[in-house]
Amino acid sequence: MNVSKLKDDHSFHRKAIHTLPKKAKARWQRLGRDDVEEMYSFHIAGKCRLWCLKYENILSILWWDRHHEVHPVAKKGS
Repeated sequence: MNVSKLKDDHSFHRKAIHTLPKKAKARWQRLGRDDVEEMYSFHIAGKCRLWCLKYENILSILWWDRHHEVHPVAKKGS
């Protein structure tokens, strides 16, 4: 599947590093990627997400987020 297809499925989301929760920011710093200001997530199934860096049309996987804990989102209507 390519990035265009992920975008069409609304499964692909850009996240600014400064919006990440404290625990995820600490992990980001341990990766030594202070030169990058954003990363991308995409939905796999259920709560599962992959977090990636994007270089043109290439995704480089950083994290497997099995329980959607890297950047949790409040449920609608909560």
